[in-house]
Amino acid sequence: MLLQVEQLNKTYNQGQNENLIIFKDLNFSLSDSDRISTIFGPSGVGKTTLLNILGTVDVPNSGKITLKNIIYKEENYQLIRKKYIGYMFQFHYLLPEFTVFENLELTLRIKKANDLNKNDAKNKIIELLDDFRITDKIDCYPNELSGGEKQRVSLARAIINSPALVLADEPTGNLDAENSKNIINKIHKISAKKDIKFIIATHNTEFKNVSDSIYSIEKHSLIKK
Repeated sequence: MLLQVEQLNKTYNQGQNENLIIFKDLNFSLSDSDRISTIFGPSGVGKTTLLNILGTVDVPNSGKITLKNIIYKEENYQLIRKKYIGYMFQFHYLLPEFTVFENLELTLRIKKANDLNKNDAKNKIIELLDDFRITDKIDCYPNELSGGEKQRVSLARAIINSPALVLADEPTGNLDAENSKNIINKIHKISAKKDIKFIIATHNTEFKNVSDSIYSIEKHSLIKK
């Protein structure tokens, strides 16, 4: 089992002894055969919160999470983030003062630290950009890219370290229909070719066509459809 979530509880204190319940005794497991899992639900239901918890950006009030046989604990959050998880968001979050190459190189340095060989890193970035058909954008800054190109770079950044799991929050939310389709198809190909699992929180129903499992958040829990 790649990912196991057991009895997850999450509430937010709203003051005056009032708590907003997000999750209550949520259970979820992701098998090795589920390459793409998609979570649907209206805005505000907790999709982003769940991804943040799985990505160690947020913490639950209680519950147990296990990824690659590693139990989530505060002391190993950094290891989990660096080695096992990639992130992709609705907004690309590319650093505007850096080129495409520099944005990807920075991510590799953060992920690999002392294990990074400069020539190997350069070759890996060029190979990845070639696969994404944006090699000609290697020296461009984010403001010189189209929306679709920015999101392709964002996806490349998310998988550059070959993580076990990519958490994608509305990855096509800012794209038109054609670029959305391109990103969905690319995620599908990457998951099969590189054996990288994706958990995608989205409103885009087109993801159903490539998903191995589909969920919705209802009554503070995750329901498989």
